[in-house]
Amino acid sequence: MQTATICKLARQFIHDRTLLPINPFGSWNESLLADEDLKGEINLYLQEIGDGITTEKLRAFLARPEIMEKHGIDQKISDRTARRYLNALGYRFTQPKKGQYSDGHEREDVVYERDKRYIPRIKALEARMQHWGKDNNPEFGPRPPGRRVIVWYHDESIFYAHDRRRKGWYHKDAFKLHQKGDGASLMVADFVSVDFGWSPTLNGRTARRFMKPGKNRDGYMTCQDIIDQGDELMDILDELYPSYEHVLVYDNATTHKKRADGALSARHMPKNPTLKKNFMVTVNDRDADGRLIYTASGVLQKTQVRMHGAEFDGKPQDLYFPEDHEYAGIFKGMAVILEERGLGHIAKKKAECKGFKCPPGATECCCRRALFNQPDFIQVDSLLSVGILGGSGRGNPQTFFSSDSPRQVRYTCT
Repeated sequence: MQTATICKLARQFIHDRTLLPINPFGSWNESLLADEDLKGEINLYLQEIGDGITTEKLRAFLARPEIMEKHGIDQKISDRTARRYLNALGYRFTQPKKGQYSDGHEREDVVYERDKRYIPRIKALEARMQHWGKDNNPEFGPRPPGRRVIVWYHDESIFYAHDRRRKGWYHKDAFKLHQKGDGASLMVADFVSVDFGWSPTLNGRTARRFMKPGKNRDGYMTCQDIIDQGDELMDILDELYPSYEHVLVYDNATTHKKRADGALSARHMPKNPTLKKNFMVTVNDRDADGRLIYTASGVLQKTQVRMHGAEFDGKPQDLYFPEDHEYAGIFKGMAVILEERGLGHIAKKKAECKGFKCPPGATECCCRRALFNQPDFIQVDSLLSVGILGGSGRGNPQTFFSSDSPRQVRYTCT
């Protein structure tokens, strides 16, 4: 720097007492990302964009007058520079990695069950559950009276014979033969808790289940298999950890929610008796061991049973006309069922709102909605709940509830 320039800067500093300019020697090629404030603003901007990040948008952001003035940017960046910046910030132009699936998570009924049933009930148990801090150390604090709660989550995983790591170091001229398809599969079903890890083994007994799924192999996991597995786990936990209160949590799979064949449901009921084709419930046919029966062509064999389980005013309500009636054995229909419950004013309304999309909060807008809100229609137990609690011979459960939330069933057994 010339002497005259130095003198000029010195006089300017004496006059206004501002800092002398920093010598830019050696920093002409420095990236804009060296400015931590600018880097933070870029990261925040990219987070706001979400899935729509492009080099053009980054270039436009850095070309904004207020950004250029604030951070001393005197020229626009090129597309190539924008790509380098995105790479330096951890972004890659590639397909996104698969994470959790969101299918159905925001469906109206799922959101309702999750927010109104599952979350409030699991929160009611939290005070008696063990909690861990950021360093994975147990946190201790006041705990209300009662046994400590241990939550066991049930899950199933399927592994395939041809699963393998796809990438590796190979010579440029080498090739490797691979078999087509995923190959034979093996399903593992087990329980896991944050307190004890995977389900314990006791004297060779275990609740873990292995199955080779497939029509011509071991078949598929049935509701009875799930019941037997849960019952086995509760037996083991009773012996190993009797001082805790154990809670089994299942996901929202159809197998877990299955109700007894012919269980009460208003979803497909006709409003009036149908003489030409009586209303019955179509179910899968099963053998004496509860296994599904297939026809010679491999199609599930079906059968029809009567719907049952209705109860009103503390007494069973038959859904089919008695033998001495002119319509003996015919389904009564929603209108008659409502009239027998003293709800004749609703029986005169339409069978259901279009698409069963009733107005929010409505309970008597149509016959189907009215029955849906009847206590016996709401409180239908799943086979899973009846099987573990009623069939174990362990005595009366301390508490029990069933919910159609993403995490579906809770059992607290003594």
